[in-house]
Amino acid sequence: MQEPAYPSEHAYSASMVYNQDSGTTPGVTTGGGFRSDKLRGQLISVGERFIGFDKTIEDEAVRRKQVSEKRFGDLTESLVRLEKAMNAEIKRRVEANKTLQQLTEKMANQMFERLQQKVHHQLQKIAVAIDALLHRCSALENGLSQIKGDIPSKLSSDVANMRKQAEDLRSAWEAERKQREERDAHLLKRLSEIEFSTDAKFETEMRLMEEQLELVRREIEGLARIDSSVEEQFRGFTLEELSALKNGLALCTQSREQADDEIVQSINHYTNVLHKCLRGANTR
Repeated sequence: MQEPAYPSEHAYSASMVYNQDSGTTPGVTTGGGFRSDKLRGQLISVGERFIGFDKTIEDEAVRRKQVSEKRFGDLTESLVRLEKAMNAEIKRRVEANKTLQQLTEKMANQMFERLQQKVHHQLQKIAVAIDALLHRCSALENGLSQIKGDIPSKLSSDVANMRKQAEDLRSAWEAERKQREERDAHLLKRLSEIEFSTDAKFETEMRLMEEQLELVRREIEGLARIDSSVEEQFRGFTLEELSALKNGLALCTQSREQADDEIVQSINHYTNVLHKCLRGANTR
């Protein structure tokens, strides 16, 4: 801001100093009424007041400039701290998301491996039992085929029924195995969709936060060049933008917490389903 061009202290002093050689004051005629000591004293007093006024105006201008620079510096420092805090929060969120994703994948893989091991063990036991039953049925059929009379005929019928039951058991076991595989595939697909949705939400929130920060930075850089006469308007606008930014950060934090809750609920749901499958497999 350009300060008013007031006369300097030396200019007032030079204009009001009494001329010792001529006994007159510059700009004043040598009439008898204007030579009086009273008039000279009044003129000197007026000059001293102008000198003090000039000094006051200059000090006030310097003070206002210092206050304006200090306010702008404080605002810039606050913006830098806010930007650092946002960068730190973004980095922490990224690390937390990576850690959560790794932990989720590890838990899912461990549960799936344990489930596969138990199911495979149960299937092996069932297969061994069915093979033993078929072997016994075949041996019994071969033994009975050597016996003549009514008893062999009845035994043959019983063996046929047992063989049919064994075949039905094998068919039911195959159908259950296929159904379990389809259910496991559906659970894995659902978990992948949840992870993809979480990553997409996080990237969208990151992009919105960066756009808001860039918009506020541009506005502050433009307002820094405004004349000091609109300082109050600049301060109000800046406070309003900072308030909007804080509200945006609060909404973003709330959205992230909601997304984290959804992830935790999905993991719990998947865990419960796996436990139910394990209990069903152990029961069989």
